[in-house]
Amino acid sequence: MRTLLLRAICLVAGLGLVVIGAIVVFNLLDDETGPPPVDTTLLGVDEGPTVTPRPTETPLPTATAAPEPTVAPTVAPEVPIARLVIPSIRVNAPVTPRGVSADGVMEDPKGPTEVAWYTFSALPNRPGNIVMAGHVDYINYGAAVFYSIGKLKQGDEIRIDLQNGETATYRVTSVTLYDEATAPVAEIVGPTDVETVTLITCGGVFNRALREYESRTVVKAERA
Repeated sequence: MRTLLLRAICLVAGLGLVVIGAIVVFNLLDDETGPPPVDTTLLGVDEGPTVTPRPTETPLPTATAAPEPTVAPTVAPEVPIARLVIPSIRVNAPVTPRGVSADGVMEDPKGPTEVAWYTFSALPNRPGNIVMAGHVDYINYGAAVFYSIGKLKQGDEIRIDLQNGETATYRVTSVTLYDEATAPVAEIVGPTDVETVTLITCGGVFNRALREYESRTVVKAERA
């Protein structure tokens, strides 16, 4: 998988983030059904000797077992993200959902003070990788929302505030500077078995000829 995923956000501050071959994993639930209904047949009755018929007796009703209730799997509700808070570097920013176009372009964060959450990634309260991006700096603005994420240390707190008032807390597990040409894209944005937050921004040396940063800063955090 090419590393173009992490490139365009750093070409010029305020431009897009490009992904080629981004993997979106769908969990398909198989429908479970009970055993097929049992076919009933009429029982044949042999004719015996002729007798005087007795008064007709009303047969007692046959008890029928109630069907087993179908229990749906418990799934945590998907509550939209409101804000990203990182106390140690004074980040308290609104989060905007962003998508991926048909030609593989991940939409860029809307401005220098907003964080993008990508809709192909996970949400809090379930296993998966919550992928977010922000600008490190911005044209005619200066230092942007993710300017200082490279200074985060293992154990630092990251909070995601949800629109229903709940907060999900995470702790930083790694801060890595990847070369743009060799960054392991599938590892960075791919699904995870545990609830993970991935923050991405530009880093390293700014190439003035190409008008882009040569590296990417990636912060990983897991649910506290």
